[in-house]
Amino acid sequence: MNFLGHCFLTRHDKTLLSGNLGGDFFKGDLDLFKETPKHIIKGVEIHRFIDSYTDNHKAVQEAAHILQDNGIKRISYIATDLLIDHYLGKKWKKFTTKNQARFIKKIYKQTDKDIIYFPEEFKTMFIKMKQKDWLNRYQSIDGIDLTLYKFSLKLHFNNNLHDTLPIYLKHQKEMDKLFKQFLKDIDKTVEKTFNL
Repeated sequence: MNFLGHCFLTRHDKTLLSGNLGGDFFKGDLDLFKETPKHIIKGVEIHRFIDSYTDNHKAVQEAAHILQDNGIKRISYIATDLLIDHYLGKKWKKFTTKNQARFIKKIYKQTDKDIIYFPEEFKTMFIKMKQKDWLNRYQSIDGIDLTLYKFSLKLHFNNNLHDTLPIYLKHQKEMDKLFKQFLKDIDKTVEKTFNL
């Protein structure tokens, strides 16, 4: 899952949003981050759990295999992460009664509040995220197309991530069914595991 999906899974506790959003930017043993507030550390812990659960879920693996069979090899799991956010963005009302636009504003607001505790690399990225409103961009075809392109440029190796969208559109019915099952499973699991 990417940024929107991570935050969606901690939607019931706004204090966890920033740590979950920026979880990738905290490296190593979390006990070393003594000055970081506990609610951010818990968000990072949930982020790490989500990453592990996602990569090992059968539905995500099946979706990745569809991409692999169509030439998206090395970055198939990066592609599925982004496509899950696209699916969630466009089918938002099937998974929660929370208003999507208001929830995204809440993510930005909470992260602004906590930003002083984050590494500089995340601060730089978050400024761009908010300015370009990345989290609202996932739901449209043009938005996910642009996201895939921009993300491909950030990878430090040659890749065909931007070729993912036509493959997804060709296999959309099958992949959307897999994403739906995955989102239902992970939502229940995160809620139960972390008492959300």
